[in-house]
Amino acid sequence: MLGHGVETGYIVRKGQTPTSSEKLLRIIRGTTATAAVGREEAATRAVSADKPRAASSGRLSFFGARAVVGVDVSRRAISVAALRRRDGDFEVLALEEAPLDPSVVLDSEEFSRILGAVISRACLRIPRPEIWCTISSSQADMRLVGVPKVPASQRDNAVFWTARKEMSFDEKTVIFDFEDRGELVDKGAVKSAVFAHAIPRDAVTRRKASFERAGYALQGMTLTAFADQNVFRSGCLPPPPGGAANLHVGDNWSRLEIYRDGNLVFTRGIKAAMTALSGAVMEGLAEEPEPVRPVFESLTPTPDHEISLDLGRSDEVVLDLDGDAPARPEAEAPRLLTLDLSGDAARPEPAAPAADPLAEGAQPQDRNAEAAPTGDLSEADARAVLMSLVEGGPAIAPGRPGYGLSRDEIMELAEPALARLARQVEMTLKHYRETLGNDPVGALYVSGPLAAAPVFLEFLEGHLGIPCEAFDPLGASEIRRPGPGPDPAAMSLAGRCAFQQALGAALSRERMTPNLFVTYKERREARRVRMVNHTTLAVFLLLLAAVAGYSLFESGRNQVRAAELGRLQQQITAQGVMVDTALLNRTAQEAQKTQEALRAFAARNLGLGAISELTALTPADVRILSLSVDMGPPAREPAQAQAQAGKAAKPVVKYIKKVILDGVVQGDDQLFESILAGYLVNLQNSPLFEGSTVSKRDVETMGGAQVLHFVVSLALAGQ
Repeated sequence: MLGHGVETGYIVRKGQTPTSSEKLLRIIRGTTATAAVGREEAATRAVSADKPRAASSGRLSFFGARAVVGVDVSRRAISVAALRRRDGDFEVLALEEAPLDPSVVLDSEEFSRILGAVISRACLRIPRPEIWCTISSSQADMRLVGVPKVPASQRDNAVFWTARKEMSFDEKTVIFDFEDRGELVDKGAVKSAVFAHAIPRDAVTRRKASFERAGYALQGMTLTAFADQNVFRSGCLPPPPGGAANLHVGDNWSRLEIYRDGNLVFTRGIKAAMTALSGAVMEGLAEEPEPVRPVFESLTPTPDHEISLDLGRSDEVVLDLDGDAPARPEAEAPRLLTLDLSGDAARPEPAAPAADPLAEGAQPQDRNAEAAPTGDLSEADARAVLMSLVEGGPAIAPGRPGYGLSRDEIMELAEPALARLARQVEMTLKHYRETLGNDPVGALYVSGPLAAAPVFLEFLEGHLGIPCEAFDPLGASEIRRPGPGPDPAAMSLAGRCAFQQALGAALSRERMTPNLFVTYKERREARRVRMVNHTTLAVFLLLLAAVAGYSLFESGRNQVRAAELGRLQQQITAQGVMVDTALLNRTAQEAQKTQEALRAFAARNLGLGAISELTALTPADVRILSLSVDMGPPAREPAQAQAQAGKAAKPVVKYIKKVILDGVVQGDDQLFESILAGYLVNLQNSPLFEGSTVSKRDVETMGGAQVLHFVVSLALAGQ
C-alpha cells in the first residue's frame, strides 16, 4: 500500500481553461507532449481494434462452440455474461444483471435465491454451459516472485517455499498457485519469475457453496484481476506499447493492475475508493459557503500603481499574468500575486461564478427549487451525487442533496479525494517505471462505477499525462451479436461497463485462466497421469507396430508362396495333364507296387550283396578262410500265412540275419590289432551291415608264420 504521494505542483480542474502558469508547468513537466503521444497511441489502438481479426486456421470452429457463463458478484449487483467463441470472435449469448442490497449476506439463502434466478435467466437457451465466477482480488495476496533456477522435478517445491517465505501463508488455510512469467534479474542473479497468489481457502469454499445452493456447479473460479487478464489474453482489447494499466475503483478500495504481453505483472491496492469520494462530497455539501477574501493582506496596491511585498515571509509566490487563476485557500495553495496593468485600483477577485450545468450535459434543473437540508446527508446521497457524473446516469432528483450542482461543482467537492487517488496512482506508476525498471505504460483503463464518467477520466488523464479510457471490452469489435442475443452496440457505455468483470470471467479457458479449483498440485498430478497414459499408449503403439510388421512379413511370404503355386499350376497346365484324386490314387498304388517289388528283389539278393560288399572291403592283409550267410527260415506262402493267422497267435520271435566271417590277419605281428580294427570299422560304415561282434581273436602259427585268427559276426542292415 502506498502511503505517500508526490506533489504535482498544480491542480487540474476539468472544465476550466488552464492558466498560463499551469500551461508553463505542463510544458516544463512534459505532460502536454506525453498526453499528445498517448492520444495518438490510443487512436492507433482504436483503428487496429476496428480491423477484423483473422480466424485461426488451425482450430476447427466446433472446438470453441461451447458457451461459457461468467458471473461477477459485487456489493451492489450480480452480473452474468454468456459468451461463445466462433471463427475467432466472441458471440454474446446473454447479459443479465440483478441488483443486490448491500445488507444481504453472501452466505445467506436469500443471496443464493437471487443468484440462481439471474443465472437461470442467462442460461435459458444455453445447453451445458461452463460457469465461471470471480472472487475479489482484495482477499488475495498477489506478487511477482523470483525463484532460483532448479531442475524441473524440484521446481514446484522451490516456488512454494520461496513464495511462502515472502508471502508468509499457511498452506492449510489458503489456496496457493502461480503462473510462469519468464525470467528476472535479482541482485545480478537470473531467476525464474512466477506470479504467485494466495487466497483464504474458506472464502473460496463459501463462494462455491453459494452456487451449489443456487443449483449450479462451478467449472472454475478466478480472481477479478485474472478475469481482466483474460480480456488481454483473448485479444478483445489490443495491448498498447509498454503494456496497459487498469484502475478499478471499488466501494471500499481500489486496485491498480499492470498488464504486459497479456500477463498480469504488477498489482497494488489503493485506499482511495468510492467511500472516500462519497465522504469528500458529504463534507463539501455540509460546509457553508464562505465569502472570498483577499489572499494576501500584506499586498496593498498604491494609487501610483506600485505594490509593496513583504519579503520577510518565506512562502512561495506565484506570478499570475492573466489574472484568471481560481481562488484557493491559503493553507492549500501558494500565495498569488496578480498584476493589474489596466490602471484601475487593485481589488480582491470575486469568486468565480458556478458553471452552467447544461454546459456539461446535466439535466435541466430549477435553480429556484428548494434544496434539501444538508444535516441529514448519507453515504447513499453522496454516492448518488457522484453517479450523476456518469454519462447517461440517473440525475439527482429535485429536493435531494446536490440538486442543481453542475459536474464541475461536483468535481470540486470530490477534488480532495480525487487528488489523493490520482497521487497514489501516479506514485505507483512511478514506482513501477523507475524503481522496478519497466517501460512506462501506454494507457490507463478505468473500471468500476465511475468508468463511464467523462469528467473523471479527463481528470485522471490531465493529472497522470497518459490516455485514460473506460475499460469496455464489451464494446470491442471482436464481441458481436449472434442474432437473437443482446446487442452491445445498442447499450450505453455505463451499461457495458457494468458487465466488464462478468465478461472477463466468461472469457475464461482452462489453459489460459488461473483456476482456484485446479492449482499447481492438480496440474502436476494431471501431468503425471498424462505421462502414464502417453507411456501406455506408446507401448501399445509399439506392440501394434510389431504386429503390423509381422503381418506384413507373413503377407510377403504368402505372396511368394502364391507366386510359386501359380508357377506350378502353369507348368501343370502346360503339360496338358488333368490331375484328379483317382489319378493320384492310381499313381500312388503303382509307386507302392514298384517299391514292394524292389524290396522283394533286395531281400532275395541280400546275401549276394553282402558277399560282394565283403569282397570289396577286405584288404590284402586280411585273408578270409570261410564265410557263411544266415538268412533265417524261408518265407511262407500267402495261403499258409492266412491259415496261420486264424490260429491262436504266438509270440513273434525276431530273427537277425547275419554273416559270419572266419579269417586271419597276416603281416607284421605288431600291426595285427590295428589292421583288424580298421577292417571292422570299414565294415560297420557299410550301409549293408549294422553291427559287428568279435567272437575269437587269437595269435596262431599258420604256414610257418604268425597270424591273428579272428571270427566276426556281422548283422545285415534293413531288418
